[in-house]
This record gives sequence, C-alpha cells and structure tokens, in this order.
Amino acid sequence: MGEDIWHLLTEATPVCLPATKPCHINQIQCNRSAITASFQTSLLTSDQRHGRSHFLTLFFVFFNSYIANQQKLESINDNEVGFYVGLKNLTVVDSGLRFVSHQAFVKNINLQYINLSRNKLSSLSKKPFHHLGLSDLILLDNPFKCSCEIMWIKKFQETKFYRETWDLYCIDDSTKRTSLLDMKVPNCDLPSAKLSSYNITVVEGKNITLYCDTTGGPPPNVSWVLTNLVSNHESDTSKNPASLTIKNVSSVDSGLWISCVAENIVGEDQASAELTVFFAPNITFIESPTPDHHWCIPFTVKGNPKPTLQWFYEGAILNESKYICTKIHVINQSEYHGCLQLDNPTHLNNGAYTLLAKNEYGEDEKWVNAHFMSVPGDGDNDPQLFSLASVLILESIEYQFKDSASFLHCAQLQPGSVSKGTGSMPT
Repeated sequence: MGEDIWHLLTEATPVCLPATKPCHINQIQCNRSAITASFQTSLLTSDQRHGRSHFLTLFFVFFNSYIANQQKLESINDNEVGFYVGLKNLTVVDSGLRFVSHQAFVKNINLQYINLSRNKLSSLSKKPFHHLGLSDLILLDNPFKCSCEIMWIKKFQETKFYRETWDLYCIDDSTKRTSLLDMKVPNCDLPSAKLSSYNITVVEGKNITLYCDTTGGPPPNVSWVLTNLVSNHESDTSKNPASLTIKNVSSVDSGLWISCVAENIVGEDQASAELTVFFAPNITFIESPTPDHHWCIPFTVKGNPKPTLQWFYEGAILNESKYICTKIHVINQSEYHGCLQLDNPTHLNNGAYTLLAKNEYGEDEKWVNAHFMSVPGDGDNDPQLFSLASVLILESIEYQFKDSASFLHCAQLQPGSVSKGTGSMPT
C-alpha cells in the first residue's frame, strides 16, 4: 500500500480542486485518484516488507505543482510553499492571484520555472524572485499597471529573449493598453554602483575608507556586504557616495571580498573588491622532526607579501640540496604550510634548526631542537632509532637505481630565498 501511494504521488502532477471561499495557496485541496491532500498534509504509510514505517511528507513530492481555475486564490504569502524545498516548477494559472509576498519563495531555492499567467496581478515586486536562478518566468495576460515597479519584468524578459515578450502589456494612467516593450516611466532606471577603488590595499593596523557612488531612479538603497570581516568598521549609507571605514585592519581579513549593493524597485547592481592586507611574517607553528617517507620539520608561516625563508643549523646558514630542502605543501591565502625535508639524516644532523621568515614589513624566527639518531657507541643508543635508520638507508639505496628524474626536487617559497648547496647529506 505504501509503495502504491508513493508511486501515485511521484509519477503525476497534482490536480487541484476549486476553492469555495477566499484562500491561501496552502489551503488548496489537491487530488489524484482517491487521494486528497492539502499542501501541508503528510502521509504515514507502513512498509511491511522492510518492517518499518515511512513518514512521507509532500515537500519530497512536489517537484512540479500545477494549480488552475482557483478564482478564490488571491495571494501567496510568506513561506506558504516553504515546506516544499524540492519544488522546481510552479504553475498557478487562470486564477485570482493578486499578490505575491517578498518572502514567498525564500526557502524554495530550487525553483527554476514559474508560470503565473492569466491571473489578476496589477503589480509584482522583484523581491520574491531575486535569489532564484529562474530559467522561465511567464506572466502572460495579467492586468499590470504601467509603473516603475514592473520595469524589472521588462528587463528580465529582454535578457531572456522570450518570444512571448510582445504579449506582455500594461495599462497606463489613461487606461490605454501598452506593450511592455514600449512602456516608458519617468525616473525609472536600473541602479549602478561604482567603488572608489577596486584595489584595496592596506598595512595591518592602519585604517582605510572605501566609497561607493550610486545612480538610479528611484534613488537606490545602498548596503555593504562584509562577510566574515573581523576588523572594526563603520558605514554611512545616508549619503551618496556611501562610505565604509575599516579601522585597525587585521591581517585575518586579507583576501576577503567587500561589496557595495545598490537596489531599487527596478533591480540591483553590485560592485566588489578584494581586501589585501600587508603584514610582517609570523611563524605560527614549528615542531620537532617526525619520520615519514622522509624526515620533516613541519612549520606554518603567515605573511604578505610572500616571505622569504632561510634555515640555519647550529647558527650557520644551512645550504640546501636535493637531500635537505624546504617544501611548501599547502598555501592558504597568506598562510604557508610546509616542512624542512631531510633524506636519511644521521647523528651528525642532530642539533638546533632555526627558521627565519622575512619580508619588507618585518621578520620572525623560531627554532627547534632535532634528534635523528644517537651517536654510535653511545651507551644510550636507541635500538628503535637504529632500526628506523636501517629502513631509511635501504630506501636510499633503492633510490640510487631509479632514474634521476624520480628524485624530489625542492621548491623554495620564493626563488633565491635560500642559499643552495650541491653537496649531499653529511654521513
């Protein structure tokens, strides 16, 4: 029984019964064969074969919803179809629809096709649809009043190159029927937004002010979009140009995008720029070496511009080669994760390793003590270390028989940042 109901619900589009009194969209009764359900009805069915119950809710079902001949249906209000998050196609035609609220489809992000033809819409805001990636919005034969509020429909139809465009009309103040393509409304223009700079650079700890100049009719409302901005900031959108001041800029905000949005009833425009923060290097992590395929002294360095790296061994510059070199594994904005890689180190390589990171704004250094192997003949020799060293030596011998192209070549963070040598690891 459960499977039969599921089949009926998913294989066809609901046919909705005419309402007998003024109603909302979620009060319309829809039927298919002997099944009658409202938009907010849920069905509980039992699947005996699997020995469990399934709670089948219609928001899984209504991918396509077709409503027609509902003269008492006058509005689609906030979230009335929000239960049906999978809804892709919505048709409400030949009905009495007069109003669609701004939040009507806020949860229906999968909507791609909406047909509201042959209703009683005299006006329609863009807000219910602005977050949707609609491929089709069909609004034929509605008694639209020629006004700035429906100018966005004209713009939308023009961008979609609909052949139905010429069938859209509005009624002007003299009750004359005018093609939407020929509609002209004074002081009714798409807004535009322009930033004072599209290359926002600032040194950490400094302040910066950005301006956004807007045009449009009616004058647009302006807002700043500052997703995840950590630094203190204040804005003034009461004037044109609008302003945004970021104070004591943090390096954490480097790489974030700042957007100015201008919106009126005709539409919206957005201008964006990336925030670049320059700051001195900071070695946030360094740790004693760990054995992997090679030995590795792991580290993390932050800095912008890209810092140069220099290693020191026991206070002297460390000459790098293909047997000991700096590797950067992950770059995240201005953060660099890597390691000093050592191939088959011995007791001769034990000691203090210091990392110096430097750019034009400053420098940072951290050191770590490394112990790879005990000195031969020392009574404190660790058998496990000798065992590990033996494995690494065997691996090294195996490498000698491979083509030279198989050796790992070391890539520095910045060319010339490390003094390179050609010698092999001391033995």
